[in-house]
Amino acid sequence: MYEDTADYGTFAQQIAAATDTYGSKIVTDLNLGFKLSESLKLNVGSNNLFNIYPDQQDDWTEAGGYWDSVQMGFSGAYYYAKLNYQF
Repeated sequence: MYEDTADYGTFAQQIAAATDTYGSKIVTDLNLGFKLSESLKLNVGSNNLFNIYPDQQDDWTEAGGYWDSVQMGFSGAYYYAKLNYQF
């Protein structure tokens, strides 16, 4: 729904309301590989190991959600295991 900009007062107040501010974040990715045999390798890992989220924004985000995904993705941690077999 359209939001009336007059609710934010002067032009300077509108600019301040529309300005996104982001705190610093550190995202940790980890991948561990284990050679089980000559032809078999196991990888386990994580993207965003500590489940860090971007700063929550107000309703002025372009995506219309709480998080603007310019810092990192907004889906949280992702864990995986991968088994490789080489012929």
